[in-house]
Amino acid sequence: YSDDDWDRLGESPIGHAPARLVLAHALWDSWLHERDILEPLGLAGDVHTDDLRCAVTYSLLITSAQGGLLDDPAPVGPGLGAPVDTTLAFDDLPDHPLRVEIGTGVRVSIGSSEGAVPAGSALTLIEVGPGRSDGELHLPDELAAHLTRAREIL
Repeated sequence: YSDDDWDRLGESPIGHAPARLVLAHALWDSWLHERDILEPLGLAGDVHTDDLRCAVTYSLLITSAQGGLLDDPAPVGPGLGAPVDTTLAFDDLPDHPLRVEIGTGVRVSIGSSEGAVPAGSALTLIEVGPGRSDGELHLPDELAAHLTRAREIL
């Protein structure tokens, strides 16, 4: 597929979105629900880097959007007072830091290891974001507060 194909709009729970985002949502959603069933049975499979990176990227994207944006008339809680721009380094994705930019929109992209905040486990972030776990993360205060607001509705 070309980049143009991945940028084509498709239907998603959040409205029209690029195909890459629709696929990321499908992976994230199935990841959560399959793990609901398989982990208690002791059958959860290996975590693959590409799957984990896709799921944590979507998790950061959706929780960042749900937490409220600058100039958002109806955010959960007080919303952002200033933009957030930080890069997170995850223990279980050491070669894949992610830059999170939140303002009037959200962007999650590949970041640089230089200056990245050691955030803990990407797998934990995926579980904490929708309120499935109270695992420990090490996020910058403004991002942590923002993602906490998202848990109220996810």
